[in-house]
Parts: sequence; C-alpha cells; structure tokens
Amino acid sequence: MPLLLLLMIIFGYLGFVILSTVTYTISPENLILILSGVDENNLAKYYDFSQPGNPALIIPEQFDNGIKEIQCIDKKGALYLIKVNKRTQIRITRKGGTKQIMYFDTIFTKSDLFYGSKTHFPKLPLKPVPAEEITRVELQFKRSGKLKMEHHTFL
Repeated sequence: MPLLLLLMIIFGYLGFVILSTVTYTISPENLILILSGVDENNLAKYYDFSQPGNPALIIPEQFDNGIKEIQCIDKKGALYLIKVNKRTQIRITRKGGTKQIMYFDTIFTKSDLFYGSKTHFPKLPLKPVPAEEITRVELQFKRSGKLKMEHHTFL
C-alpha cells in the first residue's frame, strides 16, 4: 500500500510539471535582436574571448544576460509578454535537425555565434552555435508570469 501511494505522488508530480510547462516560439532574427542588448561590459567580467573557440570563464559566478521579459508566440499564434526566470529554457534547432537546450538567462551572442549553458553550475558555455545555422527557437517557461498582448506588433 505505501508503494502505491508513493507511485501516485511521483506520477502526480510529474504530470503537474509536464502540464505546467508551456512552449512558445520566437524567430531566430528576433532572438538575435533581443540578445544584442546584452551588456558587453557585463559579459567581459565573466568571459575572456581572446582565445579562439569557447571563451574562457574568468570568474566562477553565474552569468545573467539581464533579460527579464520576452515577447513570444504560442502555438495558436497569440502574442505574449512573458517574464523570464531561472527555469526558463530555450531549445535551439539547427539546420540538420539537431537541438540544443540551454537556460535562457545564460545565453548571449558574440561575433554571430550563440553561447549558453545547459546548467547553472558549472558555468561553462556550450559549443558555439553559428547564428545562420539556427532554424527554430522555442522557449519553455515554468511557472512564469505572462501577459497576452492584444493589438500589439511583435517587436
């Protein structure tokens, strides 16, 4: 009997997590535009770009791109303004269909390359993704505030 109760609790929690995650989309061009606002001076405090390849982490602290909200489109085409939190994930689909998932607050662009992290620790960026290889951008928000935008244009 206790095993059955435990299984019910586990599956109930998993169902809640799955149902509480909503996926939205944004065009790669709009994402690049949004990320162009990331403060270069703040970025330089965390990463050293003097060597080719992945940037070297200067300080082992959590980088935050400073973006607090983003305009996205749901699967029905409705426009939303959604607050970004530490659980917001971004899934980037590349030409060829490969996908990379990162935390949204860790992503940034530099020299037409996307960087980001799969985890909040350690703060090591993924292999850079060239902007021209990105075909689709999806965002997943878990328990985030949202505002449906009526009669607004996207960015």
